[in-house]
This record gives sequence, structure tokens and C-alpha cells, in this order.
Amino acid sequence: MFTGVLFGASSVRAINAGSVSPSTSRSPHIRDRLPLPGTWESAGVEGGIPRRTTICANVTEAPYNANNTGAVSAVSAIQRAIDSCPSGQVVYVPAGKYKIDNRIEIRKSITLRGAGPSTILQVVTGNPLLIQGEVPWPPPRNNPGYFTSVTGGATRGSRTVTVANAASIAIGTIVMVDEEDDPALVWSRTGELYRSRASMHIV
Repeated sequence: MFTGVLFGASSVRAINAGSVSPSTSRSPHIRDRLPLPGTWESAGVEGGIPRRTTICANVTEAPYNANNTGAVSAVSAIQRAIDSCPSGQVVYVPAGKYKIDNRIEIRKSITLRGAGPSTILQVVTGNPLLIQGEVPWPPPRNNPGYFTSVTGGATRGSRTVTVANAASIAIGTIVMVDEEDDPALVWSRTGELYRSRASMHIV
């Protein structure tokens, strides 16, 4: 029988993953981000969704004038509204149908807000909806300069982290916070780590 210890919760308890036969490569499933019993605190956005009330732009109004009938692309107008909006404010997409035939990039901490189900993003066939922040190229796995260690703040409920070197981090870029598995708890048949947990954040 395997007994594991849960880390990161408010209390520590043992779990039983059942019998593990020496002839199999079955690994116990250890979770270290469990919510407190009877709560949903691990769901949603860490610290809560920002409650932003200042609307910096309505995409259908001048100077953006996004078409909300679905007749022509609205990507350029929405992108210009996003680019002109200060951090911490809202780009409003009112009721209507908006033709999306290219990617939309968000490189700052803003809110893109619709009018509920009456705001429809009509994605052109063959073009996946892609709303993204900046991504480094070449990808980090090919450039060790993008890697840095977390030196502080990586605790349950924290909204900030301290890193050893922030030279490759800029506002608007996507940062991946990766937590490697403990080889004492998770393993594969050949002995190497085969997965890790990571979360993506826009700086």
C-alpha cells in the first residue's frame, strides 16, 4: 500500500492510492493544491477576478467603429481599442455579432468585456479563436536565458513571486510558473520525471 502526504493544504492528511503491483508502472495521484473541505477556493482566478469599472473604450464607437453585424471583420477595431486602453481598465464589446478572422493580442492587464450571451464572437471557419499575450521566440526550451528560479512568494494564495533574474520578463509577456514533481512521489517505469504542473500568467 502507498501512503502519500498532501502538501500545500491548510491541514495535512494521508491518502491511500491502493495496491501497486511491482509489475506495473502505475503511479499514485498526489494533489498539492486541494481546496479546503467544503469550499471552492481553488477554482477560478487566484485572488478573485478583478472588478474593473472604468471603461476606456466601446469598440463600436469612434474612433474604433467595430462592425457588430458580422458582415466584415471586427478584429482590427477591437485590437486598436485594446492597444489604446490603459492597464486596469475595460474594453467593452456591446451586444452584436463580431466577425473574428485573425488573432487578437492582449499585452497588458486589461479586461475585454462583452454583454453576456448577446455578444457573439463569430469565428471564421478554419481560423481558431486566439486571444493571446506576447510569447518569446525562439521558445524557452531552445533558449536557456528564458529560465529563472523562483526565490520567494510561491506560497498558497500568493499573487506575486520573486525571481532570481527578471531580465527576460517584461509587461505584456506570458510567464509560465512551473512546479516540478517530487521524484519521491511521482515516477515512471524508466525512472524519469514525466510530467510537471504549470500555470500561465500575463505580466
